Amino acid sequence: MDSIFSFFDALHIESFEHPIALVLLAAMPVYLAFTIFHPKFVSRYYRFPSFLSRQRKPHTATATPSDAEPDDSSPKPKHTLPSHLRLVPHHRSFRLVMLWVCSAFFALSITCLAIALAGPQGRAANNALYTGIDIYFTVDMSASMKAYDFSLEEVNRRYEQNLFTPTRFDIARSTMLDFVESRARQCYNTGLSTARCDRVGVVLFAQNAFIATPLTIHYESLSQQLKSRRIDDINASQSAIGDGILKAVASLRHSTSKSKSIILITDGDRKGGRIIVNQAISAAQAYDVKVFPVLIGKNNRAVFGYTDIGGTTTLHESNLPVNFDVLENIALQTGGRAFRVADGADLKKNLGDILDALEPSAQSEIQAHAVKADISLYYALIALILGLFSFTLTVIFVRHTP
Repeated sequence: MDSIFSFFDALHIESFEHPIALVLLAAMPVYLAFTIFHPKFVSRYYRFPSFLSRQRKPHTATATPSDAEPDDSSPKPKHTLPSHLRLVPHHRSFRLVMLWVCSAFFALSITCLAIALAGPQGRAANNALYTGIDIYFTVDMSASMKAYDFSLEEVNRRYEQNLFTPTRFDIARSTMLDFVESRARQCYNTGLSTARCDRVGVVLFAQNAFIATPLTIHYESLSQQLKSRRIDDINASQSAIGDGILKAVASLRHSTSKSKSIILITDGDRKGGRIIVNQAISAAQAYDVKVFPVLIGKNNRAVFGYTDIGGTTTLHESNLPVNFDVLENIALQTGGRAFRVADGADLKKNLGDILDALEPSAQSEIQAHAVKADISLYYALIALILGLFSFTLTVIFVRHTP
């Protein structure tokens, strides 16, 4: 019984690889209407009553010699028809019903075949017991995250050679994408009896904070969300660290995991926001959430690039004071640890240290992961079954014998 339920669960369609094939579905209503209302079809299973034989007038013939030839020129009796005809069901009405049933199953078979030709894409689910931790990335998206941690000469050289120069936000996002990819490989390892699937979410903050992605193990959608984010998506004039931490804590408060953690990635001190840092720390302590602040950036000076209306980019160095003491205080009071990184390699190494310090907990049996899969074979199989069923019913009940 479970295998039957899993079969129907696999029929869920998320997209089509060749949607043009769905045009075939438009022929199904035409086919059904033609089958039901075509005159030959109706005449096969309905008959007209013999009105002529019932409405004939008495006919009197005159005596003629036996050897006389009949007169072909004599007028024939005229017959009158009623103003309307009445359809009377034939004795084969059961075959008529069965033919309608067979036509319906045949139409369903063609429908499933058209869906199979369209290349439906679904999710191949793997329900299993897994262990994991709950982690929120709380990422700073203020304007200072657009800075380059290179010297002015190095940035100019890269611009002249048309080389990609990553900003602080680019480095943070690239590291998070690598982290998500490693979590996906670990979770999708079907060779393990108990999978390790960490639930990961993302909170973005600048002047305000919002949950970009809630806790999830659908790593593909999480990666797509991270790739689509830009600094200018929100008001980047401030850096509301307290708001970002509190938003993540609010989402983690109902978690049953033993390890509930926030990885705070920022490049500076708190500037603006409605929630002060001490309030966010109190909320994290109340729900046993550890905060691991990561200060990104080499030093207090960085290079900014400004692009004018004409498309010309001007580079200059700016002073960006940071307050690492605030981040250490957050980590100390919540049971976490503060890190200071200079580039993506340091950030990746520190994320590994954070994970080693966290204890995974067993989660309930839910959908551990779902990968994109081609499910056209399922619909082709259903089309074959329905077609054979329609053919069998036609042979047994509907076939016209002389």
